[in-house]
Amino acid sequence: MGTGRRNFLKLTSTALAGLAINPLQAVITKNNLYVNKVLGLAFSKPQDWYFINVKDFGELKEKTILSEDWEEFKDFVWENTGDPICLMAKYDQNNPLNFGKYSPSIAVWVEKKSDYDEIGIQTVEEYAISWTTNRIQYIQDPNVTKSKEVKDISGIKTVQYDCDFMVEHRDLPNSYRALCRMIYIEHGDYFYCFDLTDSIEAGEKSDLEFKMFLEEINLFR
Repeated sequence: MGTGRRNFLKLTSTALAGLAINPLQAVITKNNLYVNKVLGLAFSKPQDWYFINVKDFGELKEKTILSEDWEEFKDFVWENTGDPICLMAKYDQNNPLNFGKYSPSIAVWVEKKSDYDEIGIQTVEEYAISWTTNRIQYIQDPNVTKSKEVKDISGIKTVQYDCDFMVEHRDLPNSYRALCRMIYIEHGDYFYCFDLTDSIEAGEKSDLEFKMFLEEINLFR
C-alpha cells in the first residue's frame, strides 16, 4: 500500500541527489514519489493512485457544485481559495471506465506565513481556524469538528479539523456525504494543509491509504 518510511527516505535521498545534479528541477514526480526542493517537502502517493494534472484539476473545479450562496460566484471562489500544489486521486479521471465514480483524494496546500502577517495570524492553530472557516462557507451542508487526535508529521505536531459535507458534481450520478480531514502543520516559512477526503456513503473509504501517506511525509529542511 505504501513504501514504508525507511524505504521512502531512501527514495527521497535518491530524488534529492537528482536535484543536486539538476538544481533547476525544483519539483520531481516519479512513480509514486513527489519531491519539492523549494518547500523541503517530500511524500509518496498511495500505491496505484494518480497525480492529477493542472488541466484536469481545472475541469474538476468547474464541474463541482458549490453551496447555494456561492454557486454563481465560482470564479471568485476559486480565486480566493487558490490551487493545491499537488492533488492525488484513487481513480484516473481520464479513464472512461471511471466516469461517474466517486474518487477519494488527497490535496496538499502550502502558503507563506508572511502572507498572514497583516491580519495577525502567527500560529498554526490560528491559521487552521482561519483557513477552515474560509473554505467551508463554499461547500454544501458542512459540519465541522476539531479532532481530538493529535497526529505527528515528520516530527511536527498537527492541528486537525474534520468536516463532513455533501459532494455534488456534474459527472456524478448521485450526491454523497464525504469526510474531509484537514490536517495543518507549520514548518519553516510555510503553513501546510493536507486534505484527506473519502466517502462511506459512496462506498469509498481510504483510512489505511491516508494513514500510510501521513506516515511517509518528509520535511527535510
